[in-house]
Amino acid sequence: MRVLHIDDQPFWTVPYLNAGRNGKVQKTFLPVYRGVVEGLPQALAALIITSDLQGREDAPEDRLLGILLAEHLDDLVEKGDLPPADKIGAILAGDLYGVPGSTKRGGGGDVTEVWRAFAQRFRWVTGVLGNHDHITLEEMPDQATILDSDLLECDEMKIAGLSGIIGDPKRPNRKSAEDFSDSVELLAAENPDILVLHQGPDQRPNPDPTVGNALRKGRDLFVVCGHAPWKDPLLELSEDIQVLNVDARVVVLFPQK
Repeated sequence: MRVLHIDDQPFWTVPYLNAGRNGKVQKTFLPVYRGVVEGLPQALAALIITSDLQGREDAPEDRLLGILLAEHLDDLVEKGDLPPADKIGAILAGDLYGVPGSTKRGGGGDVTEVWRAFAQRFRWVTGVLGNHDHITLEEMPDQATILDSDLLECDEMKIAGLSGIIGDPKRPNRKSAEDFSDSVELLAAENPDILVLHQGPDQRPNPDPTVGNALRKGRDLFVVCGHAPWKDPLLELSEDIQVLNVDARVVVLFPQK
């Protein structure tokens, strides 16, 4: 699978509340972009990919942003701006929790309802947990699958995934750098059509090369990640390794015509 194009401007935005600095709540917008991909299976008319939905609804119900997003996407289906929902798959790349009231950044909590919201509306949903996510497995629907060093087949498409980030293994959803790197290499060796990570290659000045080095040992990889914001969502890590960062953004990929 390979992304050929992503629009510069979003075709839709979702308003929500986000935790700003010094405990201030700020209103912001989640952008939804269109993209074109080659290699999407015939059973799918579109693939939704997103992560880091760490906000809340701007309403008294104070629901998680991911629930609100699923509803907005469903509305776009009803309006004909997206294909029928039973022809759409969804990939969630982690960190779907926002503190109630959006009063502070970080925190951790249960994001099962976000997964349920996507599973109830679309053909299937899969992906990974971020470092802020908790889940109630017994409440997860059959159409939803969380990956952690796993490989799943959806509509003849192999999707691999590794949850969490590099950190102290004693803390939730964290792995040592060695274990994380080894797991990435093993998953890449399975030649998945999509490899889903929460933590991707570091794009900061003086970056940590751990994840990038592990990915470069693979071939013909399309990688999805979040965790850290990138100005440009698409990175060509090498000639045959592409990385799509969906931190606080949504990309809807459509097949090449």
